[in-house]
Amino acid sequence: VNSENDLDDAEVYFQLLEKLDKTNREPDAYELGKQIEQLFALPDVKADASIQIMTIHKSKGLEFDTVIVPGLGRGPRSDDTRLLNWLETNEGDLLLAPIHAQGESKNPMASYLQQLENVKQRHENSRLLYVATTRAKQYLHLLGHVNGKLHENDFEIRKPQENSLLACLWPVLEEHYQSFAQNQTGSTQPPENTSQAIQRISIKNRLVSNWSLPAPPQAVRFADVEAETTIETTVEFDWASETARHVGTVVHRLLQHTAEHGLEQSNLNDMSRFEQLSHTMLVRLGLPVNHLKTAIEQICTALQTTFNDKRGQWILSADHSEAACELAVSCVRNKKIQHMIIDRTFVDEQGTRWIIDYKTGSHSGSGIKEFLDREQDRYRRQLEGYAHAISKMEQRQVRLGLYFPVLGEWREWPYQL
Repeated sequence: VNSENDLDDAEVYFQLLEKLDKTNREPDAYELGKQIEQLFALPDVKADASIQIMTIHKSKGLEFDTVIVPGLGRGPRSDDTRLLNWLETNEGDLLLAPIHAQGESKNPMASYLQQLENVKQRHENSRLLYVATTRAKQYLHLLGHVNGKLHENDFEIRKPQENSLLACLWPVLEEHYQSFAQNQTGSTQPPENTSQAIQRISIKNRLVSNWSLPAPPQAVRFADVEAETTIETTVEFDWASETARHVGTVVHRLLQHTAEHGLEQSNLNDMSRFEQLSHTMLVRLGLPVNHLKTAIEQICTALQTTFNDKRGQWILSADHSEAACELAVSCVRNKKIQHMIIDRTFVDEQGTRWIIDYKTGSHSGSGIKEFLDREQDRYRRQLEGYAHAISKMEQRQVRLGLYFPVLGEWREWPYQL
C-alpha cells in the first residue's frame, strides 16, 4: 500500500471476505469475483478537485475544461403506474383519470394524460442535455450506447430508449451509429481502436476568434434609482374587505377569459358556467365557505351587467387590434422602477390606444356622479402611470378609461404627455 486510502480500500476487501465467511459455506472463485466487481474504491478526501463527479442538476451554473457525460443511452427508471393522473387547465378545471381496474382495458383518458407526461419528460430531457453540453469550456465527451441485432451479414441498429438523453441527439447521431454498424458487418467483435471506426463529428466554434461584443445601446441610468415599487401601492384599499378583494380578482380573470376567447363565442345568457368557475377560483383563493354564495352572486352580477352593457361589449370585443389583457409593463419614473398590470388595452379603428382599468367597487343610493368623480380622481395617477409606460414603447394618441362592471358605468379622459 502507498497511502492511507489504499489501507481503507484493503479494509473494504477484508470486510467482504468476512461477510462471505459468515455464510458458513466456502465461496467459489466465480462468486468471489462477482462480489469484488461490486466494490468501489473509497474517495480520497485529500485529493485535489481536478476531477469532480456530480449530477447534471448540480453542474448547472458551473464550467469545466473537460466534461464527460456517460450513459446517454440509459433510460430513466420506470415509474410505477399512478393511482390517479390529473391535468389542470388554464381555466381552473381539473381533468382526472384513475388507474384502470385489474383485468380491464386501460382508461383512454389515463393514456392521454400519460402521453402528455411523456412529452413533458422529453422537453425536460432536452433541457438537461443542454445544461450538460454547455458546461464544457474546451472538450466535451458524450458516451452513449444502443442495442442491435445481427442478421446474417447485416447488423441492425435499434433506436435508443425513448426517454433517454441519447434519443434527443438521435436525429443527428443516427447516421454515425449506422456507419459504425456497417463497418462491423459480419463481425461481432469490437475493433481494436473504436475511435478510428467512428467518424469524428466536427465541432465548429460558434464564434470566430476576432469576434467582439457590439456596441451596447444607450442605457437607462439607474445610478440614482430607488428600490423597486409598484404604482398600485399609492392607492389605499382599507375600505375593501377580504371578500371584496377576492371578488375583484375573480371578475378580472373571467373578463380576461371572455375577452381572449371571444365575447361572441361565450354563452353569455347561461351564467351556470361562470358560477362554477367562480366557485373553483374562490375556493382556491381561500374564501370561507359561508361567504361563497354572496361572492358568487356579486361576481355573476358584475359579469351579467358587463355583457349586457354596450360599453362593456365594446371593451371585451375581439375586433380591436393590438389587444391584451392583464398586460405586465415596467418603466422608470421619478427615479423609481415601477411594475404595472394593465387590465385591458387595445387600439381602436381611429388608431387611438385605450388603457382601461376595471373597478369592481359598488355604490348604492344617490350621488352616483359624485362617486364616479371621486373614483376618477383617485385612480387618475395610476392610469396615467400606465400611459407613461406605454408611451415609451409607441407614439400614438392615448385615452384612459375606468369601467365599473358592477354598475355598468364608465369614465374616460385623454392622456397628456
